[in-house]
Amino acid sequence: MFIGCIKLCFGSSHQEKERVSFNFINKLVILDNGAKLPNPHDKNAINEFITQINTTSKTILGGTIHFILYNPNEQFDKSTNSIQYVIHMCNTKSLLVIHKLNFIFHYDQTHDKTVLNIIPSQNEMISTNQWSFIESLFYNMRFRIKKIYQTN
Repeated sequence: MFIGCIKLCFGSSHQEKERVSFNFINKLVILDNGAKLPNPHDKNAINEFITQINTTSKTILGGTIHFILYNPNEQFDKSTNSIQYVIHMCNTKSLLVIHKLNFIFHYDQTHDKTVLNIIPSQNEMISTNQWSFIESLFYNMRFRIKKIYQTN
């Protein structure tokens, strides 16, 4: 009984035969809250959004991390109603790439809103500290954040 209580408290489920690993986040989902995400069709709005991310990183969070848009000419995919950008998360001083992230802007027609999914590219492991940095960055930009954990 004691082991069952521990399993339930730490995410293990008897019915689903899966557990949630709280040390490994698969992605962050950024939703509108006080601020508004850009329209995925508008490339200028996407560029301004990346500039706003870098400005927020510099002013609020110390400015040691810089986000660089790697594929600015990406085309909107009408079948999935989304557009995917590759973002390089770099050290500001050395421009050494720390992580490669996929920013997937998805237009949700049912709610008439844009949703941003942030996923590491190439199954890259991102530490909890780096996820916390990205989360605090978007939190300071007044967005709502939902974490999606890996299930085993």
